[in-house]
Amino acid sequence: MILEAWNTENKWLHFDDSIYLDDHCEKEELKVNVPGFSSSAMLIFMKGVLIMYAKHHSEASQTIRSRQDGNIAIMSFQLNGNFNVTEKNYEPYRIFQNDLHNTFYTNKRELVFEAPSVFENFRVVMSPAFFDQLLAKYHGRFSLYADMIKKGDYFNLYEMPLPISPRMKIIIRDILFHNVSDNLLSKVFYDTKITELFGCQLEQILSLKNDKRKIELSPTERKKIQEAQTLLLQNLSDYPSISTISRSVAINENKLKRGFKEVFGTSIYNYLLTIRISKAIELLENPGLNIDDIASQLGYTDSAHFSRAFRRIKGVPPGQYRREMFNQ
Repeated sequence: MILEAWNTENKWLHFDDSIYLDDHCEKEELKVNVPGFSSSAMLIFMKGVLIMYAKHHSEASQTIRSRQDGNIAIMSFQLNGNFNVTEKNYEPYRIFQNDLHNTFYTNKRELVFEAPSVFENFRVVMSPAFFDQLLAKYHGRFSLYADMIKKGDYFNLYEMPLPISPRMKIIIRDILFHNVSDNLLSKVFYDTKITELFGCQLEQILSLKNDKRKIELSPTERKKIQEAQTLLLQNLSDYPSISTISRSVAINENKLKRGFKEVFGTSIYNYLLTIRISKAIELLENPGLNIDDIASQLGYTDSAHFSRAFRRIKGVPPGQYRREMFNQ
């Protein structure tokens, strides 16, 4: 698997997974900050895997060209900004959209990305062998995909991109903040997190496919559901009740709850819980804030309640998480 990417002037990435034949694990961080242009990237190299994170801000849009020689699977999470993509001999199409994710298996190709002036994305690029091993962890339940890999067929994990859940964002954050100190332990860590992230994608897809109460939402109703999401995000410390949200966006409570799960793949309660914990992780980076301060900012009545909620999502209390992730 060979993957290259470059802008109109400079090649900035060449990845050949054939050089990573053992348990080697390497992390590289790149930063550029000049007037009118700032960009940061993180690359994590392992056997059969390239984890890529990029955050970019410039005064103008950018053209990025990419070439892959061989088949690869890509877990794509577009955290900010929309990419228009052109493939040779095909009409332009949009594949990377703001706050959406998907996983796709592609063959040899050259792509041109018209990137916005501001964007943020996270990718996990996998060799066919690594992706096949990832699917095998689900004991043949997704054998259809494994068969398509053997044939070299192109496919998307789901027919359309889905919203990135708060849980996915927490896992991505865990990956980005992990310090590579031991090759073997770091490889185990990244393997586990990639499996967890892929599992979140599958869980969301299966939830949508198995939901017999799936409802059809009009464009107006979808807009109201998104307005409800905005209300939750703007009021994490004093979040409104479902009845209050229902009145605010002018949609009945039943359709609000069912529509929210249809659009975001989870219930309002679980969405709120995971987004509050995601915000808590951001606040834990600040050594000037103690656990009581963070609990108060997020609207918890006391630190014990906050710690129980945090442990439910992360498996450890916030103090331990802070020590392990941020060395505080």
